[in-house]
Amino acid sequence: MKTPRRSFAVAAALIAAAAGARAQGADGTAPVARPALEILAPTSADTPVGDTVIRVFPKNIQPGDTLDFFVNGRKVGAVTRSPWEIVWPAGETVRRNVITVSLVREGREIAIARVNTREPGFTDRAAALAIGLAPIVTDRSGRYVLGLQRDEFTVLDDGHLQKIDTFETVDSPLAAVLVLDVSASMRPKLDDAVRAARAFVHALKPDDRLGLLTFNSGVVGTVEIALERKEVLAALDAAVPEGDTALYDATAAALRRVKKTRQRRALVVFTDGEDNRSRFSVDQVIELARASEVSVFTVAEAVSDAKTAGFLERLANETGGRAYSIGNIGSLPETFASILEELRSQYYLTYTPSRRKPHTWHSVDVHVSRSGLVVRAKKRYFIP
Repeated sequence: MKTPRRSFAVAAALIAAAAGARAQGADGTAPVARPALEILAPTSADTPVGDTVIRVFPKNIQPGDTLDFFVNGRKVGAVTRSPWEIVWPAGETVRRNVITVSLVREGREIAIARVNTREPGFTDRAAALAIGLAPIVTDRSGRYVLGLQRDEFTVLDDGHLQKIDTFETVDSPLAAVLVLDVSASMRPKLDDAVRAARAFVHALKPDDRLGLLTFNSGVVGTVEIALERKEVLAALDAAVPEGDTALYDATAAALRRVKKTRQRRALVVFTDGEDNRSRFSVDQVIELARASEVSVFTVAEAVSDAKTAGFLERLANETGGRAYSIGNIGSLPETFASILEELRSQYYLTYTPSRRKPHTWHSVDVHVSRSGLVVRAKKRYFIP
């Protein structure tokens, strides 16, 4: 397994630096800080009823800015600080709604986002089939290349050129699940693993969403994906090392959890031993990962079992993530810092495949027009 060709300083300092650094353009200049809004929830595939969270990701927000929330032209709330969300009582009548959020700065509306929720009985087939990709671009030396634009990317679906529907430069909002092995073999090193995991949690951006899954003989702890981190940190502190290792089952459960989100998605999986309890097979989990549009990053600590190591390598390679192998738990903070830097360097784009035959697998290739660059992204997807 290969790790990036870069040296790391003290792990905590690197994590903080990776979290706080701003992406530079490919020519070394800083990107223009243009304000923009993205409505994360509800989506065009939802039909809101009852108390509904309207959640927004604002880009390049400034102190003093206000987000105004409107439903069907009527103002339903305003927010001046994170978390950028309100709870809207949608009622019990199932209907289509127009949700609008505006960014107001010094009394002037400078950005706006709008989503039309789903009409009862209506299915937007095209939206349901939109494929999300999170490519990472490096030069031949393994250095990340930032600042690329939409027209520099090409997507081939089964060899056919596709139109890119949406495009986000690096470091767009993230929905991730941290999957942590707490089996009996972790007893002498769980404290170190928890400290590394806590540092990773703290290093995420405020607008990133995170969930947690801990496992031994089965899934023993879960925290739903959310902006709030307190439950994740509390669950990490409460972890108890015991039992066997159901790595495949836990990975499948985490994939199903993160698949429900509609933004850039990632899974970070840590284990120190071979799977000896799962009901899922390696191939079943790999197929589920291919169909989940999730970038999977795996960390194996002193894993000598070839089957487990091969599973983690395949899982990462098939989804455009990266597999790491470390010799001892002391390297985990540095490895989590490397994963964080990878996540900060992902672009995010979507396209609607021109061929949409149900129940079929398709290959996908992502290229960039600049010579000498390497693109890493998922290779296959499934149309249900």
